[in-house]
Amino acid sequence: MNYVKQLDTLRIFAVFGVVLSHWIVGPKLVDRTSILAKFPLSTMVDFFFVLSGFLITTILLTNREDADLTGKTNFNILKSFYIRRALRILPIYYLYILVTYRLFPGTIPNFDNSKWFYLTHSINFYYYLINAWEGVNGHFWSLSVEEQFYLVWPFVILYSPRKHLIHSIILFIIIGSLSQVLFSETSSFFGKLPFSCLDCFGLGGLLSYLMKYHENSKQKFAGILLVGAIVSFFIIYLSLRFSFDFVIPKRTLAGIISMWLVFYIVYKQSSENFFYQKILGNHVLTYLGKLSYGVYIYHNIIPYIPVFEYLNKAWAIVAPSSLLALTNHHVVKWTLLLNGSFLLMVSIISYQLIEKPFLSFKRYFN
Repeated sequence: MNYVKQLDTLRIFAVFGVVLSHWIVGPKLVDRTSILAKFPLSTMVDFFFVLSGFLITTILLTNREDADLTGKTNFNILKSFYIRRALRILPIYYLYILVTYRLFPGTIPNFDNSKWFYLTHSINFYYYLINAWEGVNGHFWSLSVEEQFYLVWPFVILYSPRKHLIHSIILFIIIGSLSQVLFSETSSFFGKLPFSCLDCFGLGGLLSYLMKYHENSKQKFAGILLVGAIVSFFIIYLSLRFSFDFVIPKRTLAGIISMWLVFYIVYKQSSENFFYQKILGNHVLTYLGKLSYGVYIYHNIIPYIPVFEYLNKAWAIVAPSSLLALTNHHVVKWTLLLNGSFLLMVSIISYQLIEKPFLSFKRYFN
């Protein structure tokens, strides 16, 4: 599959939703009855899981076919895969941990207890064990889940017999869905473990498999996925509006919606549709999409950087009392503008000076 730049645009919209959920909804800076507070912005993470499952499976299936033709071994495929993933993920992750520990130690409390969880990308298990968030790096649970997925999925795709490959993918979806239904009430942090996320990765993998080996049925898939996405949306909506006496696998439902979005973008890649080419394919948005990993890494620490704490407090002091008396939304907007601008600046510097140089080495491991 060729590079589809519109997927980068979806990335930045998804990460923007995650940032909003952490900067606004989490700290209760908006009215709990507002639409923004009720909208499940945190499910944007599920989109990343589906997209990862789709892209990684596509890469592995392509390599598997090439290996059959060229005689390349699975060991070589795995070596290249893990080196390329490491070049993308590890540099700014470990740099971030080092810098925040040295400069802002208060943001990583009890680091002596959690350091090995951070270093081994298993911080989600740490949160599950202590049954609480700790510090400002709670969002790293999803990065840990991604890394844990990478440890297993390549072996599933490369070593499963071709006739059973689809069954292996569906098994992952079933495990993820059942985990949410059967065990989510045992702990609020069970949903941060890899088992309950396998459905989203599996849905992305299933989409990749179907689009690669059943290409002539794309039109049929389009209708089925659209219906599935609409039904999933209404079930999620009803679950937010009313209290159900049973558990529904919300992540699976969010994954089906994300599955349809990814399918639509890839399916329409040759379209001349104005919205697709000029809006989703906008160069600014696609560039911002490339920054999405950095935005996700850095966004939670930004409000804790002292200079912005002082600026935020200064605004509250110098703003006219009449303005502050009317509403504190102006302070919220000013805070968001400051923090968002700085986050964007840090992410651009990170991408240009750190990430891109490391990414340039990926060409040696195609």
